[in-house]
Amino acid sequence: MAFKLAVNQSLCLDVRGGTAAGGEVLQLALCNSSTRQTFHLPPSTPATGTRGAILTKASGYTMALDVGTAAVGTLVTQRPYNVNLNSQKLKFYELRGSLYWPL
Repeated sequence: MAFKLAVNQSLCLDVRGGTAAGGEVLQLALCNSSTRQTFHLPPSTPATGTRGAILTKASGYTMALDVGTAAVGTLVTQRPYNVNLNSQKLKFYELRGSLYWPL
């Protein structure tokens, strides 16, 4: 799955550098269907909706998006997946047919 910007659907969320070293910042880039723009969302259930870690294909699905301290201005980075980290647990909402994920 790719994340496209609602106001400009030619821009996608992208793992800067496309590496799997950890700590890479996410950026907006022109959509190109590359592995650095491909993500795996957790399964959805009727009771809880969609929540969990977003894993990156650039890392072979071993790294997750991490919001760090979840404060205004915090950069979203790619970090090794850890099921115990709250900073990697995101909840997704559908809004008028579009998926968005508040931090």
